[in-house]
Amino acid sequence: MPATISIEFNQVLEMIDQFSPDEKERLSKYLDQSTLATRLQKFTDRMSDIPLTHGEITSEVEKVRKNLRK
Repeated sequence: MPATISIEFNQVLEMIDQFSPDEKERLSKYLDQSTLATRLQKFTDRMSDIPLTHGEITSEVEKVRKNLRK
């Protein structure tokens, strides 16, 4: 049977401070994956109020690409 412990958020942060850089990177990737669906839904909800056509998006992407090549 799994054990449950009570721990404060600051205690978690103190533990993370003790991680190696590689462990912190692994944790970062895990958190990114575990929160991706929620972040994507929030982004989609915000963008639904902004009417953009496919052509407008393509135009903006091309401008950014052009600036990156400079």
